[in-house]
Amino acid sequence: MIIKLKPALLALLLSAGLAACDGTNDSAAPAVTRKAEGVEITLKDIEVSHDVGSMGMVPTAPDGATYVHVTYALKNVSADALPFEKWPQPRLVDPAGHKFEPEIVASTTLSAASNSSWFENLNPNLSTDAHLVWKVDEKSFDRATWTLTFLSKPAVIFPLK
Repeated sequence: MIIKLKPALLALLLSAGLAACDGTNDSAAPAVTRKAEGVEITLKDIEVSHDVGSMGMVPTAPDGATYVHVTYALKNVSADALPFEKWPQPRLVDPAGHKFEPEIVASTTLSAASNSSWFENLNPNLSTDAHLVWKVDEKSFDRATWTLTFLSKPAVIFPLK
């Protein structure tokens, strides 16, 4: 029997199991904040590496691949609650405009390890940190030409360099 889990349920299950884990939140570069309708998004850190996280929570990237690990804060600046399902969705975008989906398990694992309630609904004036991980082809990835784009109104775009 195959069971399909919605991302919010998967996040809840992984968060419960990882609440006691010790996560890391590196911030090597100064944070950059951009605004969209009802939210502020602060890009805190971008790491490109074959390994992400601590304690082997995420396996080493296979040969020919690398991870792009982004840490960001999302703040609700609207007058209404912001349900998890309506958060602006981040995508890595290559120079040709192709949008790449994040790795769900790795992203949820790292987010839950650093903040067990990271995926909760955000009431007005509250924020949360999230970690997103993409596994990409090492040869085609170029930090100087790819961007991090949040599918919001208007779209919020961060350069990776």
